[in-house]
Amino acid sequence: MGRPADILIAKREGGLEPFQQAKPHRCLVAAMKAQRRDHRLAGPLVQALRLHMLKRREPGPVSAEYVFRCVHAVLTDTGLGDVAERLARHRRRRAERRRRVRVLAEQAGEPRPWSKAAIVETLQGRFGLSYETSRILASEIERRILALDYRLVSATLVEELIRGELLAWGLACDPTPADRPAAVPRPGGEGA
Repeated sequence: MGRPADILIAKREGGLEPFQQAKPHRCLVAAMKAQRRDHRLAGPLVQALRLHMLKRREPGPVSAEYVFRCVHAVLTDTGLGDVAERLARHRRRRAERRRRVRVLAEQAGEPRPWSKAAIVETLQGRFGLSYETSRILASEIERRILALDYRLVSATLVEELIRGELLAWGLACDPTPADRPAAVPRPGGEGA
């Protein structure tokens, strides 16, 4: 029998990541609490999902879409259709919000579509973070961007959110003196 790390999930935006039980568990707990259902059922449901994926006959990674369909089917079949519908609604809303957001680069040109995968790549390539850490930070940055409900965001704003998140997690140093804004001179001369 395989271990949970043996299950690879093919993400919608590209890339593979090991199945992490904590992710669907958090989603299920939140949806169950919102529907006033016993959230303690989330653990056994996620365990059943993991076992199902380990016993799959098809080789290769499991798509994120397949994982969602499995969770939805289990919830529906166990009398938790309201929780399944809440998860489906949340997923549709998030996908729609992602599709609406465009990122405008500093150079003139067409805005490009929002891509959490691009944030992950930046965090890995420029800052040397692991894929797992990059995904966690990219998810938080995306949550902040989508919460703004803007249709167009600047690349500079995205860069600042990346920097802020790195600082908040202790993964980046404070700005160097060259990066800091110049001090505003006080009346009465220097150092007054």
